[in-house]
Amino acid sequence: MHKLPDTLLYQLHQAMGLNPASINAQALRNAVDQRMQRLRLHDVAAYVRQLRQDEEELQLLIEAVVVPETSFFRHPAAFMALRRVIAETTGRRFWRVLCLPCSTGEEPYSVAMCLLQAGLKPDQFSVDAIDISREALARARQGLYPEYSFRSEMAHQYMHFFRKTDQGYQLSTEVRQCVRFHHGNILNQQELLKFGQYPVIFCRNLLIYLHAEARKKAATNISRLLEADGILFAGNAENTQVWQGMFRSRRIPLAFALCHPARQKDTQTMSARQIRQQMAQQQPQQQPGKQQEQADAPVVRATDAVTSSSALDQIRLAADQGQLDRVHQLCQQRMRSFPRCAKSYFYEALAYEAEQQRSAAIRSFRQAIYLQPDYTEALQHLALLLDAEGQLQAAKRVRQRLQRLKDEQHAS
Repeated sequence: MHKLPDTLLYQLHQAMGLNPASINAQALRNAVDQRMQRLRLHDVAAYVRQLRQDEEELQLLIEAVVVPETSFFRHPAAFMALRRVIAETTGRRFWRVLCLPCSTGEEPYSVAMCLLQAGLKPDQFSVDAIDISREALARARQGLYPEYSFRSEMAHQYMHFFRKTDQGYQLSTEVRQCVRFHHGNILNQQELLKFGQYPVIFCRNLLIYLHAEARKKAATNISRLLEADGILFAGNAENTQVWQGMFRSRRIPLAFALCHPARQKDTQTMSARQIRQQMAQQQPQQQPGKQQEQADAPVVRATDAVTSSSALDQIRLAADQGQLDRVHQLCQQRMRSFPRCAKSYFYEALAYEAEQQRSAAIRSFRQAIYLQPDYTEALQHLALLLDAEGQLQAAKRVRQRLQRLKDEQHAS
C-alpha cells in the first residue's frame, strides 16, 4: 500500500482546497490508482509529473476524488424554511437562488420544485447550480435519477414532477428549465462574482472538507455572493465557527440557516432589575376575557423571566445543531415549569417533524396554536404537514386562517 506523495496532495490542496484528513485515505489512494491504471503508469512520481503538465488529467483526478452524497430534499427543514421566507417576503418580484456545490442536481432541482409548489411561476425565479465536477454536471442536466435519490420522505410529496422509466425517474422539463448548471470552483472569486448576488444560497457540508486557508477563502466568496438581507443554508455539520465568523444563525430551528451579522440583531437577556423596571412602567389593564387564562398561568418572577429566556435560547441552540433528543428533553422540562408556553410545543413539533413523526408534530403544532392562536410559524408548518398527510381540507382551513391573520395585520 503506497503512501501518496505530499506534492500530489498539495496539487489537490491548491486546485480544490481539499483537506486530505477530511476524507478516507484509502478512497484517495484508490482514486489515484484508478487514474494511474487508465494512463498505464506504475510510478506515482511519473503521475505527479503528468498532473503538473496536464490540466485535463488534474480535472479527471478531481472527478475520481469527488464522491457525490446527495438526495432530493435532504434535511427537509431547510426547504420548509425557504417556503416560509418566500411567503413572508413582500416586494420581491424575482428570486435568484444559488446552489454550490450542486453535485448531480438533486439539491437545485429540489429548490425549483419547492418554489413551484409554493406558488411561484417559472418566470418568477431562477436557480444557478455550480460544481467542480463536469461528470456530476452532465448527470444533473439529464435529470434522470435512481430510486436511491428519493431517500427523504419529503421527496415523496413531489413525485408528480417525475415520470417513471425503465432507466429511472425522469424529471419534468418544467423543473429542469428552471435550473442552469455551471462548471466552477468555490475558491475562484473572479469566476463566482460574475454571477452577481443572491437572496438565497445553499452551500451545505462543503467547508468541512476544506483546509483552513481554503475554508476562509470559500466563506469570503459566499459572503460576497449573499445579499445584505440574504439567507444562507449551511450543512448540519457546519456551525458559525466553520464559516469563519462571517455569518450568524438566523435562528430557524433545524434549518441551519445563516445570515450576515448585520441582519440578525443581538438578543441579550435582560437583567432582573431591567425586567422589574419594565414591568413597573408597563402595567397593562386586565381584560375580562383574560382573567381565567391568567389564573391558569404560572406566576412569573423577574428571575424566572431570565431563566425562561435562557431556556428558550438553549432549545433553539440544540435545534440548530440537530440535537433532537436534547430538544425534546429541554421542551419537556420547560413545559413542566411553563405549561402555557406555546414556543415549547412549537420547538417540540419541529423536532418531531425532523424525525418524520408527522402525527406527533401535528399534535404539538396544534397545541402551540391553541395556546397562541396567532402563531403564524406554527400555522404555516401545520398546513404543510397536513398537505403531506393528505388532509387537504384541513390544510386549506389552516391557510384560510393564515390569510385572515394577514388581513387583520394589514388592516391594523
